[in-house]
Amino acid sequence: MKMRKIKAMAAMLLMGVMLLSGCGINKNATLIEAGENDKISLGYGTFVARYTQSMYDSIYLGYMGEQMWSQEQDGTTMENMIKQNVLDMMEEMYLTKLHAKEYGVEISEKEQKAITKAAKKFIKDNSSETLKEMCATQEIVEEYLTNQTYMNKVAKAVKDSAKVEIKDEDATQRGVSYVHLSIADSTDENGAPVVLTDEEKAQQKAKAKAIASADDFDAAAEEAGVEVKTSTYGKDSSLFPEKVLKAADALKEGETTKSIGVKDDGYYIVRLDKEVDEEATADKKESLEEQKRSEHYDSVLEGWKKEITWKVNEKQWKKVKFDTLFTAPESE
Repeated sequence: MKMRKIKAMAAMLLMGVMLLSGCGINKNATLIEAGENDKISLGYGTFVARYTQSMYDSIYLGYMGEQMWSQEQDGTTMENMIKQNVLDMMEEMYLTKLHAKEYGVEISEKEQKAITKAAKKFIKDNSSETLKEMCATQEIVEEYLTNQTYMNKVAKAVKDSAKVEIKDEDATQRGVSYVHLSIADSTDENGAPVVLTDEEKAQQKAKAKAIASADDFDAAAEEAGVEVKTSTYGKDSSLFPEKVLKAADALKEGETTKSIGVKDDGYYIVRLDKEVDEEATADKKESLEEQKRSEHYDSVLEGWKKEITWKVNEKQWKKVKFDTLFTAPESE
């Protein structure tokens, strides 16, 4: 299988990668009929697909091997899966550009100059053979960068437009220290199975009981040779099994649970250090807000999809193959 080296575009929108394959297609053929009268060329679609492939090659090729694209996953090849992702991305690019004016989004003169500069550098940095295989031209590369810029800016504008309210009870995070004395089957550093005897399980139970009844939680854990871990948890936490979470929820600041046994798992003792961990709560609130904004964007995008025609010429799309690979050039 051939390998060609490729230098990535020096723009925030792209990552460095390498490539191999050949165009050998009619770049002007219609790949997608979109909206009322818009068309997306096979040349453009090929470039987006092959450049996306190159990013995957740069990350996974080293340990997945040269047959990575023909490997099957969930009933399809990795090549088909990524090609479908590319079609979805191109539809998102098309729709966000189509609705850009509704959100006051445009490409500034400064941004356009940066896009043109990045595209020119990409064309200059790569060999004619590599560019031919990717169907990369100055026009196509600029179009890709422009569309990606619109997508990023419109996505942000749509998310920012969402009215998001997060309840305190959903964001509040409590700070805890805890120990877990496991009795579960495990494996050692060599992968060999480790199964505790009944006597060893009884020893774990006794240690847990001693730690839970001690006046000094940390000192008792250290004496027993058990690690004390610290963390935070909230309403939707999966930090502990359900019965342990319930016991932790009942604690007041400074209090410690009794030893809580969980079948086939082990013993837990939890101490509540902070009723409200301010930093963790702020982080959780930010995370929940971003999740809500992303859900709003996804909902808006789905609505846009229902309003347009998006017809892919599958016969043409089959001509795009990941039958050559990308590798990064050696550092100069």
